[in-house]
Amino acid sequence: MTLSKYQRGQILIIYLSTLFVGGSTIALGLLSTGKPLDDLVKNVKVRVSDNERQQQVLDLLEQWKDEGKEKQKVYREQREQLLDLVKDHAATRVQFDNQLEQLLAMDTAAAKRLLDIQYGLRENLTETEWNKILAK
Repeated sequence: MTLSKYQRGQILIIYLSTLFVGGSTIALGLLSTGKPLDDLVKNVKVRVSDNERQQQVLDLLEQWKDEGKEKQKVYREQREQLLDLVKDHAATRVQFDNQLEQLLAMDTAAAKRLLDIQYGLRENLTETEWNKILAK
C-alpha cells in the first residue's frame, strides 16, 4: 500500500506531536494534578507538619524532578534524531517506526514511574493533606 503525500504528512504530524507533547509533559514535571513540582513542594512544606513524612514526600518529589531532567535530555536527543529523519529524503517508514517505538516505551516507563510516585505520596500523606496539596 502506497501512502499519498497528504497521508505521509499526517503520519509525520502524529510522530512529531507524540515527541513534543510527550516530552514536554515530563519536562514540566507536572503530576496528574497539573501542578508544577515547585508548587507541590511549597504546599508540602506548608501543609505536612510531621518532619519525617514531609521529608519522605519531598524526597519523592525531588526524585521525580531529577528523573524529569534526565528524561528531558533524552527527549531532546530523540527529537533531534527524528528531525534528522524528517530532513532525510531517503528515510524509511521502518526508521520512523523505530523512533516512535522508542518514544512510546519512554512514555510508558514515565507513566509507570508517575504511578509509583503517586502511591508513594499517598502512603506518606493523610487524606486531608492529600486533598489540600493535590486538589485541583
